[in-house]
Amino acid sequence: MGNKPAFEEYYEGDFEVVAASQDALLYIRDHHQALAFAWPTDDPGWDPLLVDATTANALITIYYALSVNGQEKFVRMLTNNRLDFTILVDFTWSHVK
Repeated sequence: MGNKPAFEEYYEGDFEVVAASQDALLYIRDHHQALAFAWPTDDPGWDPLLVDATTANALITIYYALSVNGQEKFVRMLTNNRLDFTILVDFTWSHVK
């Protein structure tokens, strides 16, 4: 995976802010480069959520362990909104050892 995934991006501070997506997680994991996630439903005053390579790797590990239905739900939760993403991260860390 040499090129960045095709997603809308802009810069804030030292971190690139991108739309939350599976491609973004793979990019973070593969390049060991943190990105900040934002969702269209975010309040304009909210700060983006920083996602590091360790978290991205854990999320991708869980994704591949899920059934097809589970993977579809995972992607919906990842891209839907900030609350669903934080629930997904909590689920991931409770299942990764």
